Amino acid sequence: MSYYIAPQNGNLDVGDMVVYRVVKRLGDFKPEEGQKYRVFKGKQKMQNSLTVPMYIGEDGKLKKLSTEFVLRLYGLGRTSKGNAGAMCWVFEHVATRSNVSYL
Repeated sequence: MSYYIAPQNGNLDVGDMVVYRVVKRLGDFKPEEGQKYRVFKGKQKMQNSLTVPMYIGEDGKLKKLSTEFVLRLYGLGRTSKGNAGAMCWVFEHVATRSNVSYL
């Protein structure tokens, strides 16, 4: 299994590009101190997951944040040419578990 790691810089807009670094072990990645990162455990999770775990760089290692994650929403829409083609969009928002209430 490989890990896909990219810095998290706020919320992404439709059309923004994220470049991931691929490593075999989390310990192979040397994070910047205090920088937040999005981490996927495998390519399939990167492509299909609705939530993205957040990590932070501490003491030269990645530490998982238990209260913060990225929520991803997917959608399809039509192009300006009607039915001639379709576009796919992804909306992402950084959320915290501390403000979530369960019914």
